[in-house]
Amino acid sequence: MKACGPDNLSVEHLFHAHPSVVIHLKLLLYFIITHSIVPDGFGYGVIVPLVKDKSADLNSVDNNFTGL
Repeated sequence: MKACGPDNLSVEHLFHAHPSVVIHLKLLLYFIITHSIVPDGFGYGVIVPLVKDKSADLNSVDNNFTGL
């Protein structure tokens, strides 16, 4: 199971959801595009730093993987 977001939903929730969920998501995205308004909840996220070396200083910025 993948990590959940701040809403405690994971990809598995969408895979196993009723097919009508796709229609509701399609409508939601349609209204977002046509009205140019994005719900506030879409701006939330969780950032998890990936540590390069667990034996080194975990608070060091140089010990975190940036992905770049």
